[in-house]
Amino acid sequence: MSPLLNRLALTTIAFITISSFQPYSQTAMAQTYQTVKQSQQFFKRGNKLYKRGKFAAAATAFQQAKQLHPTFDHAYSLGMTYLNSLQNAKAIPVFREAIQLEPNHRTAPFAYSHIGKAYLNLRQYAKAIAAYQQATIRLPKNTYFHENLGIAYHLNGQFPQAVRAYEQALKLKPNNPDIRKVLEKARTGRKP
Repeated sequence: MSPLLNRLALTTIAFITISSFQPYSQTAMAQTYQTVKQSQQFFKRGNKLYKRGKFAAAATAFQQAKQLHPTFDHAYSLGMTYLNSLQNAKAIPVFREAIQLEPNHRTAPFAYSHIGKAYLNLRQYAKAIAAYQQATIRLPKNTYFHENLGIAYHLNGQFPQAVRAYEQALKLKPNNPDIRKVLEKARTGRKP
């Protein structure tokens, strides 16, 4: 076979191969687009319900959004809904899922902080400490994270560590009277 005929044959085979995949690709892209669009609709509905304090309905909408198209925002919003409706045990794995989906998301430190809050509410102080430590590592200039790390240490009876965390919070926000009060209690070995 001549080189020209060989190239023509290869071009024809390539064209047939590409065109046989094209309808599938277009169909798959259309389905993906529709799925994402539908998940966004559920997400918007969840946000509206959340703002109105209808947490059970918001949770359902966020779950549907997350099932269709798992994203950090969908999981994080579901976690917030659970946390604000005092379903702490449900909130923790959902926040962890959000972090797993996008570990470097700008809100990931807050997801760790919310995990800490959920563990504090469950009185699992050692786990709260671990979560707040992750939050402070990722966002070291957040006063709230250091203060809550101090509270978790304090409630766990780890007074020297509580003092260090409170002092770090005071460095970031020196005029906070609430931090000064709990710091003094930690220094004297009293519970917050």
